[in-house]
Amino acid sequence: QVFGLQNLRACLNPPIFRAPRAARLPMAALKLFANRLSQPGRSVRLLLESNRLPYEVNYINIMKREHKRPAFLKVNPVGLLPAIVDGDYNDLALAEGPAIMQHICETRGLDEWYPKDPVQRAKVNFWMHWHHQNTRKMTQKLLVPVLLKKGDEAIAAGVKEVKPVVAFVEARLKEAETPYLTGDKPTIADLLLLTELDQIPHFKVMDYSEYPHVSKWLQSLSGLQKYDEVLSGVLETISGGKIV
Repeated sequence: QVFGLQNLRACLNPPIFRAPRAARLPMAALKLFANRLSQPGRSVRLLLESNRLPYEVNYINIMKREHKRPAFLKVNPVGLLPAIVDGDYNDLALAEGPAIMQHICETRGLDEWYPKDPVQRAKVNFWMHWHHQNTRKMTQKLLVPVLLKKGDEAIAAGVKEVKPVVAFVEARLKEAETPYLTGDKPTIADLLLLTELDQIPHFKVMDYSEYPHVSKWLQSLSGLQKYDEVLSGVLETISGGKIV
């Protein structure tokens, strides 16, 4: 093969490598509305971050009652956080943390987080429903009196109310002999309960020294992607004395 003029020019004048310009990232189709303390909002964020899913977060200031303004009520007429608008699914507006996480798993193929196997899914569903009347008390019965400075008596009553809840989780983890609620890997059930239980020790009103399995479970989940960043809203609330 003849070494032609074109080849010679290429040798004498090699092309200059130019790094491609960074592509402009498309706007995230999934929009999350939450505040930084919101427990189910933090659960949703942990699911998104753990799977590196693109999303846009819109922080709603509940102290300014932004969650009751017409703009937000178009997203969630109930006026509660969190909520999402999913641009990949015809701008679906959806509220309630468990429903949001189920939707994300089902539409993004996150089968490890919300198993398709009916037996495993039933185990996850149990915790998702049990949560509403149980671990949700960590905020309703204990954290709210702390934030509203209701006094020692109200806080002591809250501690008494939530201790059986923590004890139940402790017993189930011990009985199952698995690191997470339904097996060897975390699911959205773990994420839902996590954000209720992990906040309390930071407010120094209750610790989990009596609950070694719960403590180990919390420690394992603290290794989730961006966990510290998602938790920062809780810590800022403590340091600033107001909900952020």
